[in-house]
Amino acid sequence: MRITRIAAMVAAAAMASASGLWSGVSAGAMPPRVVVAERTCDLAADPVACPRADLHGQNLRARDLTGANFYRANLSRANLARADLTDADLGWANLTRARLVRADLTDTRLIEAQLTGANLTGADLTDTLGGRADLTDTNLTNARLVRADLDEADVTGANLASADLTDADVANADLTGADLTGANLADADLFSSDLTDTDLTDANLTDANLTFVDLDGANLTGVSWTGVGLTGVDLAGRDLTGTDLDSADLDGVNLTKANLTDANLFYVLLLGANLTKANLTRANLSRANLTGANLAKANVAGVIWTGATCPNGLKGPYPCTA
Repeated sequence: MRITRIAAMVAAAAMASASGLWSGVSAGAMPPRVVVAERTCDLAADPVACPRADLHGQNLRARDLTGANFYRANLSRANLARADLTDADLGWANLTRARLVRADLTDTRLIEAQLTGANLTGADLTDTLGGRADLTDTNLTNARLVRADLDEADVTGANLASADLTDADVANADLTGADLTGANLADADLFSSDLTDTDLTDANLTDANLTFVDLDGANLTGVSWTGVGLTGVDLAGRDLTGTDLDSADLDGVNLTKANLTDANLFYVLLLGANLTKANLTRANLSRANLTGANLAKANVAGVIWTGATCPNGLKGPYPCTA
């Protein structure tokens, strides 16, 4: 009996659409009310209420969806380009391959949402809550993610070139193979994140927290490291020639055989760091603290030691030795 009623409702909806009872709705556009199983998705409501609705492939381009409820909704391949989704609930929603170019997702909830292959080029995700979201292969080029919460998110293979992640929480996230070329990560928290094979060319990591991150195979060309926290990171054998690490925290960092020629290590914390066989030629270690660091067989030719604390905890004599 229930199935008969549902079928009747669907048939009635189809007849209404065909006869033009939804006035002002162009051919192929979505009517303001659609029946989804036994639930009604009201796209004319303010705010829109479509929890668990099936809106696969629907055209919602440039719609005002402020405060909309799309909890666990299926929006895969939907067109949401330039839509206003401010303060919307997209928690656990399926947005696989959805088009969200220049969409406004400020304060939107994307907790554990599925965004695999979605296009968010130029989208605004300021203050978005996206913990544990799946952003695999997502296009976030030029997107704004200021103060976004992406804790434990899967960002594998995503394109974040020139994205703004200032003060974002990306702790414990998987960014394996992601493109962060020219991205702004100033003050971002990347604690214990996986940045294996990530492209960080020309990225801004000023004052970012990269404690215990995995940078294996990452491209670090032109990175701005000023004030960055790199405690416990493995940088063995990396070419950091001319790198500016002014005021960075490198406590316990493995810099074995690293090339730090002409690097700026002014006021850097290197407590317990391993600099065995590192090349420090002409590096600036002024006021750096190397207490407990290992400088065995390091090349310190031309190093500037002014005010530096040597591995033995004393300021001088210079050059500092192992």
